[in-house]
Amino acid sequence: CWGTALFGADYSETFLSFELLWEPSECVTPENVEEFNGHQAGGALAFIDEVGLLVSHGDYRSRTKAQDNRSDFGKLLSWSSEEDQSVVASGLRNPQSVVFDSKSRNLWIVDQGPSGGDELNLMQLRDSGGVNFGWPISSYGEHYDGQSRLDSPLYKSHSQYGFREPLWHWTPSVGISSLSLAPIDWKADVVVGTMGHNNALGARSISIFSLDSETEQVSLVDIVGLGERVRSMIVLDGSRLMISVDSGGIVIVERS
Repeated sequence: CWGTALFGADYSETFLSFELLWEPSECVTPENVEEFNGHQAGGALAFIDEVGLLVSHGDYRSRTKAQDNRSDFGKLLSWSSEEDQSVVASGLRNPQSVVFDSKSRNLWIVDQGPSGGDELNLMQLRDSGGVNFGWPISSYGEHYDGQSRLDSPLYKSHSQYGFREPLWHWTPSVGISSLSLAPIDWKADVVVGTMGHNNALGARSISIFSLDSETEQVSLVDIVGLGERVRSMIVLDGSRLMISVDSGGIVIVERS
């Protein structure tokens, strides 16, 4: 029975003893989910002082749970204790990374779509509990088998059905994987890393975006091709970003 759980341990240089902190109120079994996929798990973490730990939970291709208020699947959740959890956002498929900008209060989320429809999403903490990104009612992607489904129609508008539109979407998919705030000298806001096996523009690269705070629209500043599947990123200083890639290497990207 599958789900995404949260474990914690006190830091030690010699031994880590993990204990279960949280697990969803339900789990799914491959026998009960059409096209079950254990990879569609979410699992992103981000800590915000006044909120606690944010944990993303994928839908494991149990699509309808993303719109079910009783389910933790397809959600971004805040966790501060066993008794204190809440839904920050819903209507997500496979949210791979979450980043919070403490200055702007912007919360960035990247969500893998199906065949197309990888999303860069934005919300603010004051929106908590009320933001629905639409999956599986709305998506700019298609089901892998090309079939239509009444319970997951994948309409090509989000706003028309009462959902939050992504700031940016990739079709075909680029295998969106990770997020980082941009180093300050880059004159941008956020960096997106991708893993895609295909030759789509932006696959195995980092894409650098700038946000217009008045219109809440993003513009693509640059794409830096790495030829590697990007896993995680961290800002080193004002001009450099450190990136871990699938080959086991570390890449440093410097811009001025």
